[in-house]
Amino acid sequence: MPLDYNSIFNHCLDLAEEAYPFTLRNPMVGCSIYNKKNEWISEGVHKIYGQAHAEINALNSIKNNEELEGATIFVSLEPCAHQGLTPSCAQTLAQLPIGKLVYLTKDPNPLVSGRGEKILKKSGIKVEHYKNQILENKNYLLNHKFFKSVVSDGAYVHLKVALSKDRFINQDGATVQISSLEASQEMHKNRAGCEAVLIGVNTLLKDNPKLNVRHPGFSSQNKVVVLDPSLKSLEIINNSNLLKVREAKNTYIFYDKALKSKYSSILKKSDVRWISVSFSKDKAFDLHNLLRILKQNLDIHSVFVEGGYETHKKFIEAGLYERVDIIDSQTQLLKSGLKWDLKSKLKEATLTKRLKVGTDIFNSHFY
Repeated sequence: MPLDYNSIFNHCLDLAEEAYPFTLRNPMVGCSIYNKKNEWISEGVHKIYGQAHAEINALNSIKNNEELEGATIFVSLEPCAHQGLTPSCAQTLAQLPIGKLVYLTKDPNPLVSGRGEKILKKSGIKVEHYKNQILENKNYLLNHKFFKSVVSDGAYVHLKVALSKDRFINQDGATVQISSLEASQEMHKNRAGCEAVLIGVNTLLKDNPKLNVRHPGFSSQNKVVVLDPSLKSLEIINNSNLLKVREAKNTYIFYDKALKSKYSSILKKSDVRWISVSFSKDKAFDLHNLLRILKQNLDIHSVFVEGGYETHKKFIEAGLYERVDIIDSQTQLLKSGLKWDLKSKLKEATLTKRLKVGTDIFNSHFY
């Protein structure tokens, strides 16, 4: 009986999604293996950043390599050709007696794209790039951060906002939980999927947030980035909630380097990472440069931008965002506060995913 490629790859992508948010900057990949009689024999998924890839986990479930004689391997992303934190999957597969490998999406990294396929073909393994736009879109949404990050010199920006039914993001003089419990848990999952949370200093001063990951299904440590050109946070940071839930070294505060000499002795007394950058006279910052510093100098490849309003506005007006999540409450009415009027300023999304989460509507826009 012939194999149903669409069903197999749908299953591979569903498998891959189970690893979210633990692969971080790595892609979520699923793999299924069928023997020469077209019988399913194994499957695997890339579970955690820095650990074994999907193909290797699938192979590890097979006790005897004789089962792989003439087998067909299905994998949702072209096998990696290079050695990083783990060995090259393509090189490992090339040493096995498999007959064919079918993959869904080419490696998006222009430096290595196609190399995994070449390694396999050179070893005598048949390779097929299966093309299906619906499945490609599914993989694109699943691995949007990876696909975008691998061709960018700056950190990936995932912006999030929760809106009341009457379009407010907060209420005057009061802290209000806008999202439902289920939507809040989904937000924490997305927060864990980025390597750092980013806020403006006014959010820190007003809300004193923790910004850690709070999810009933798992625990996760994250970093936080604060944009503070005038060093307003200097007096309160050591007693802030940010430092109650993470080590000081995992808090990065960007400030105007014109203040460095004046405050250098004070800054040295804190374990917080103080990052001096150039600001304009009106304390505007170069977001392009900020994202490059995060990725290239601080090894932070993705940021979850939580606000507040002015920080959202700066990123949106600069066009620097790859994903925007808008959580629309269907029940919460605030009647007053600060309205979020930035939706009309967003670029046209490449793809949009709309889900009902609890009582809320979760709109994810991908650019």
